[in-house]
Amino acid sequence: MADPLLTADEMRQIVAHAETAYPEECVGVIFFDQGGSTHFRLPNISDHPRESFRVNAAAQWAIRMYRDAEARFLLYHSHPDGTANLSSVDRKALLLPDGTPLFPEAVHLVVAVTQGKVSESRAFTWDASEQDFIYDAAHLPQA
Repeated sequence: MADPLLTADEMRQIVAHAETAYPEECVGVIFFDQGGSTHFRLPNISDHPRESFRVNAAAQWAIRMYRDAEARFLLYHSHPDGTANLSSVDRKALLLPDGTPLFPEAVHLVVAVTQGKVSESRAFTWDASEQDFIYDAAHLPQA
């Protein structure tokens, strides 16, 4: 099995972000290249930050710039008092109107936060043959 995309330290940073943002959803991105990783906590500008996330145009631009540089990346967000699954709102945000993924190469991490503490995290990747996001534990550090 290949090494996980996330290190234990990167996962701790995501957990800290999710717990600090509670009861609102946190959102962030980690870019990976030969030099290591770069982690950005992004502002959640959603009108309903306890139920969804939205990032500003500058963050979207940065993601596209790294993407164009062919860096691997992981997008993450939390679900306060919810599950670590992609919700219907998440899926809608991650797909273009024609049903193709906005970022097919990205790993999407969802972190469940229950009463202020992370209770579970799950990674998802796009599966072209299934035309859906599938659970992909290979990107998470081993406990």
